[in-house]
Amino acid sequence: MLKQLFLWLAICLAILLRVVSQPDGYTSPDSHAYLFKAENIHKHQSGVVAFGHPGTRQLKVASANWPIGYSALTYLVHKATFLPLLSASKVVNIAFLGLVFVVLYIWYRDSAWFVTSGFVSYCAFEIYSHTWSEGPFLFFVILLLHFIHLDLMRSFSKWRWLQISLCLIGLFLLRYAGFIYLGLAGLFAIYFIVDKQRIRAWQYILACTIAISFISAYLIYNNSVSGSFFGAHHVAMLDMGIYAFFKAYVNAISFARIYVKEPDLVYLVLIFFQLVILIWSGLAIKNNHSFQLSILNRVLLGVSIFYFLGITLLKVFITAIDFDYRIMSPFSLLLFTGLLGLISEVKNETWGIKWLKRSIVAFAAISYLVNLPNQFLLDLIL
Repeated sequence: MLKQLFLWLAICLAILLRVVSQPDGYTSPDSHAYLFKAENIHKHQSGVVAFGHPGTRQLKVASANWPIGYSALTYLVHKATFLPLLSASKVVNIAFLGLVFVVLYIWYRDSAWFVTSGFVSYCAFEIYSHTWSEGPFLFFVILLLHFIHLDLMRSFSKWRWLQISLCLIGLFLLRYAGFIYLGLAGLFAIYFIVDKQRIRAWQYILACTIAISFISAYLIYNNSVSGSFFGAHHVAMLDMGIYAFFKAYVNAISFARIYVKEPDLVYLVLIFFQLVILIWSGLAIKNNHSFQLSILNRVLLGVSIFYFLGITLLKVFITAIDFDYRIMSPFSLLLFTGLLGLISEVKNETWGIKWLKRSIVAFAAISYLVNLPNQFLLDLIL
């Protein structure tokens, strides 16, 4: 537990340094939209938001383009702590990162620190440093998987329908892409029907019904106050070609640095190191006869692929979805967590497995250092 607490504090320190190193406090046009909605929370989804950095040529975008969840959380922290809204948004992010770490500790116990080292990836640093909703969103994804895992392990709760429905609603209120997880809950309802676990099946059906009813009412309200269900048609996004799709996929699984315009030497070295570790991991696990894929890691890896396929399908039909490492983060971070969890559960620790774990920890440490605002720190020191 102490190792994991230390890792969380180290990540929080890195996020703080990244935020103070940027004049805009690590914000994007989306960030300013969230903050505007938090400042005008009483207006709900009505009206328009100035989309873009302050002082630039801004577009007028329907407020309904962003669900209310993240802005509401920011507003609540702002009221409770009297912090400025921007600072409150960063508190929201690190608090939900801490909650993710708590769930992962419940799952992996003494190995949790090793599994959570996946959160020193470039993707994780970016989404938790920015004023974005992906941090809280990821927590609700993991919480949903926690309840699903309990059901697969035959741990019964009469309140599971409520727990699942609240997770589904929370996901939708944070990102409209959370709608994908309704399909996941529906698939598990079918699974429990086939497995003749009728009570669990009815709980998932009830949870989906409640979530769909809430989401339908929310979207109808959106349309009544803004003239749009999602607001997406007010934002023009460029259609992506095959190359852009491929780059998005590569960036989703790039751990320490992503490909932007041209691959520099640091990027190529890090990608090579990552490929070596992946190949080494595959060979080490294949040759270890004590290896067994646990239900938990099956759920993590399976749901990461489910989201990957779901968001790709949505992108094909909805061009307004900005397809990048950010929207792919529930795929990549679940994938990293599942793979690290898989390695952590190898019982017969041979010489190869021990050195593999040490190499992964070393790579995570390199990723941490690479993703610090190093120029800012050098200027500060010198």
